[in-house]
Amino acid sequence: MHTNMMACLCFLAFAVALPASGDDVTIRLKGVPERLVYPLPRGTNRVLSAVVKGGAVESVWLAGSSDARARILLGKVDEGEYQINLADPEVEGLLRTAVKTGQFQVFALTRSGKVVASLPVRYTVSTGGDVAYTLEIREEGRVHGIRLSSRKKQWFRVGQVLSIDMNIQGDVFRCHARGQVGGADRFPFQRVCGLDILTLKLTPEIRKKWRRRGLLTLVFGIHGEKPRTLTLVAAPEALIFKGKAASFPVVQRRAEDIPGSRGFLKVHIGDITAGQTFVKIRAGGRPLVSPATLREGDRLSFSLGSRTYTLQLLEMVNFLIGDDYCVFLVTGKLLPGVRKIETLLHAVRHARVKFRRGETVITPRQMEARLRKALAARPKDVNTLEAFLALAGEEAKTGGGVGEIVVKSSGDRTEGLDAWMRGRAALLCMEPEKKPLPPSGK
Repeated sequence: MHTNMMACLCFLAFAVALPASGDDVTIRLKGVPERLVYPLPRGTNRVLSAVVKGGAVESVWLAGSSDARARILLGKVDEGEYQINLADPEVEGLLRTAVKTGQFQVFALTRSGKVVASLPVRYTVSTGGDVAYTLEIREEGRVHGIRLSSRKKQWFRVGQVLSIDMNIQGDVFRCHARGQVGGADRFPFQRVCGLDILTLKLTPEIRKKWRRRGLLTLVFGIHGEKPRTLTLVAAPEALIFKGKAASFPVVQRRAEDIPGSRGFLKVHIGDITAGQTFVKIRAGGRPLVSPATLREGDRLSFSLGSRTYTLQLLEMVNFLIGDDYCVFLVTGKLLPGVRKIETLLHAVRHARVKFRRGETVITPRQMEARLRKALAARPKDVNTLEAFLALAGEEAKTGGGVGEIVVKSSGDRTEGLDAWMRGRAALLCMEPEKKPLPPSGK
């Protein structure tokens, strides 16, 4: 009996001492982020714990697959518990480069040589800070892709945009467009059935509010993160400025906005040399027309929407010291006589001369105002360049004050207003309209 009891005790002791075979080893993960997007913000920690139960193990590691050679060991912090910081640069580097499946697992090697694995953990990798989104603007005949990290103004011709598509990698919790800064007008995106795409079809209402406001702001985000925005700017369909024309200066080797374009159209000039300069017109950062070399009086035509405009070089100003510049005039569709009159009026505004009547000095802008007032008093009679030059001659003599208005230019040269304006008209290639000759014999 003693022998049997001893045998039983020995057998029981031997059974307790036997190591686990590895068939019952399990791995349970703690601290798994709800969403994991690389790169993580600076200063972030994402500690992942792996609790191993059911037996002893030789090693515990993180990898994309059980046989992957690229792996990182977890550190042991307690009996059966291992940890790793997912924000560690080494972990991020492994997941961004070596793992292509978008998920990883924690693996353990048992003493029997068996490899056991945890449940997979999904993650995404952002490219260029775009948090796994791409945006496509579908226009008539083309698709325009946008990097969401771009800081440049994104201009679009509203009438040509058909839809705005957001391609998603992951769950989106918010995505809509708003037509006002305060968010009073909201237009929700719709998910395309069976695809990770949210789309916004541009309805007449959306187009109307986009045009009126000038901006359409896209608001989007993911779970647990602050929403992001991207603003699309409506390209103007016509130039809007006071009067029939607008003039503006451009310093050499720089660019300036064309008046009335809200910054959509820009004129860039090169160096001013030998009485000419290289001129480029760009629309939303893209070439609008072929570049051209212009002299004083030369013109360049361009279109915006369904309208055609003319850009004319009014004057070049050269300095011995300082920045040289050009003065340009932009006009819409005008009758030939009206266009010439507007050109000459803007030439008066920017003239680098002194207008005088006796001892009284008249500034260029004051002189322009006088001529416009005289023109407004006779709108029907004065509609050609010749009639306007005659009106200017009358204004010089009878416009009030003592004596005739004279023009003093550089080099102390003095001439009458009528002669000076005819000279400017000739310089700007605007010969007065010639009257038809009377029939012979009369």
